[in-house]
Amino acid sequence: MFLFLLFSFTVHAEDLDAGKLSPIRVIGGEAQELNKPNSSHYISEEKLKKQQDTDVNRIIKQVPGVYVREEDGYGLRPNISLRGTNPDRSKKVNFMEDGILSGPAPYSAPAAYYTPSMMHVENIEVFKGVSTVIFGPNSVGGTINFLTPEIRSGGFLDGSLGSFDYRKILGRAGHAGEIHSVMFQGAYHETTGFKELPGGGDTGFKQSDFLVKTRTRMRGGDRPQYLELKAGQAFEDSNETYLGLAQRDLERDPYQRYAASARDEMKWHHQSYQANYTAALTASSSLMVSAYHQIFERNWNRLDRFAGGATLRDVLDDPDANLDQYRILRGEEDSTALGAGNGNLDIARNKRNFYSQGVQIHHLLSLPNHEIHWGFRLHEDQIRHNHNLNRFAMTGGRLVRTGDPTVAASRDRLTSVSKALFAQDDMSYGRWRFTAAARFERVDNEAREFVTNDVYVNKTVKNADQFFVPGLGALYSLTPEASLFTGVNKGYAPTGPGQSDGVKPEESTNYELGFRYLKQFFFETIGFYNDYRNIKGICSFSAGCAASSENEEFNGGKAIIYGAESRVRFDAFYSGFKFPFELNYTYTKAQFDSEFQSGSPEWGVGLIKKGSPLPYVPENQYTFSTGVAKGKIGADVRFNWTGRQFDQSAETKRRTVDGYGVVDLNVKYATTKDSFAYFKVDNLLDNEYGVAYRPYGARPGKDRTLLIGYRQSF
Repeated sequence: MFLFLLFSFTVHAEDLDAGKLSPIRVIGGEAQELNKPNSSHYISEEKLKKQQDTDVNRIIKQVPGVYVREEDGYGLRPNISLRGTNPDRSKKVNFMEDGILSGPAPYSAPAAYYTPSMMHVENIEVFKGVSTVIFGPNSVGGTINFLTPEIRSGGFLDGSLGSFDYRKILGRAGHAGEIHSVMFQGAYHETTGFKELPGGGDTGFKQSDFLVKTRTRMRGGDRPQYLELKAGQAFEDSNETYLGLAQRDLERDPYQRYAASARDEMKWHHQSYQANYTAALTASSSLMVSAYHQIFERNWNRLDRFAGGATLRDVLDDPDANLDQYRILRGEEDSTALGAGNGNLDIARNKRNFYSQGVQIHHLLSLPNHEIHWGFRLHEDQIRHNHNLNRFAMTGGRLVRTGDPTVAASRDRLTSVSKALFAQDDMSYGRWRFTAAARFERVDNEAREFVTNDVYVNKTVKNADQFFVPGLGALYSLTPEASLFTGVNKGYAPTGPGQSDGVKPEESTNYELGFRYLKQFFFETIGFYNDYRNIKGICSFSAGCAASSENEEFNGGKAIIYGAESRVRFDAFYSGFKFPFELNYTYTKAQFDSEFQSGSPEWGVGLIKKGSPLPYVPENQYTFSTGVAKGKIGADVRFNWTGRQFDQSAETKRRTVDGYGVVDLNVKYATTKDSFAYFKVDNLLDNEYGVAYRPYGARPGKDRTLLIGYRQSF
């Protein structure tokens, strides 16, 4: 979805006279949030620059109402939830870049295996409740909008070194002219990783990112008009795995990797192209026509399964009952220890090709007491699966290819086409502010299956979904410093391609009630209640499902998610020193409200009872940060606590992830007015802790990591 005028660009006709088209944020900070009749949060460029995080998980966990299921320690494949949605691969969250959906195929295959690099991003917006109605495909949890840098004259060069052979280089150069403007940005970082393979080996990643933006003020006519072009390229080569550890190995040596994961490697390439034409039609209205095209290609070679017998999860859950398989995974026993080839290992080559493209016409009309946004968008996306299985034997602690032929596990193509009409009216009457928003959308899906387990099939399944998503928010200014707001909206997630007729869309009614205050300090508290008519699960390998169930959807019936989000921030001053304080806290109760028999490993196979918890939603979590600054030097300490979570809903084989806390430190020293040095420590206290049991086995949090760097602006 491309909504620059509404949330990323929100440009009034008179603003176009400034000679440039630059993002004017709806949120923009606490003063703007005070008068918004919805839940929204803004992470500023200043905060991102100060914290120097390249892991989106560490950044986004500072926002109340956001939950993260960590996986690799670096945020390469984030699992993010808003207001209790299942975090697996962020499937229930709309990821956008500059107002455009950035997931590889958000309708056809919503698992977000690509997220914009934090070196690529300048600010982040998080929308929940009424504010997410006009976005699609999901309006259940919320939307995260990653904003790329504005075009400015000048630039900088930033370099750093750190633990585990970490290296980063980031540079930007731009020129903002009256007629023509241009900006170039490039970034690269790599590490050998904090985990260790038997006998050595790289467990880290290499990642690069490039961005170019141009803006031209077009001649002709009495009103200003602009053409902006943006192009991006990103690459990754990571030695990551879905294979975790047995619990006893996590407790003994959490940063080890098993020999069976030595060949696991992800390679991907992302391309994005975007064009925006904006024109002031009158003094009170403007028009934007936008087009975009994105390509994502990935190939993940990863351990998939044993050739026969126990599953990977069975082995890691109970190593003593599956001792031979466990020792084979560790490389301590050869595959021949099990007869009939059952000790051999299948490694999948999961090759996938995605595209996402669309066009949108968006009109903004400013009237007395009204600001009306409305438009139409046409969006299409597609995923092609090309999965092969190659068989290996564990021999002398190493994986050796057997003589078995390659198996074509699956060849298919999933396509979705969305047509949407959307509108929003922001109204002001004295102390009252109202937001009325709606989206009418039709999604047409097609699933074509070509090959399954080396058998040629020619099967086509078509399905469609048509729905209306309304929302209403209201705010009352109690005083110039305090406001009370409320909202209600329909939550909806459509069914995807190839689903059976029995699969229903996800539907909920979402309520929120909040209070904000801004004077000597900023304070906000919001209560939310999401009442699900039907909650839906979506299978993926990262959720623990078999590859044969990829993208299969499951009905979960009724569910209730409710809680409270609070934050407070202020700066204290003493004797020339500044002491910033910030506390974000989230309480959440997420549970099923009906009983059913689950066939989805995402929730756990077995009986789901009324009151069973939703997986990976902690009841309590908070982030507290403080620091000190004076003159050229400043230091900040951030403590994040994530409470107890459950690995699945079904009681049979349910595992508990204990609560854990992590302390991070940032120190910054301004060497000149145009440069600064920085020092950063993640996991300052060197805490060893587990974060999840997905995809397969226990996974550790990030080891203590040190970083030192320098930035020079020009």
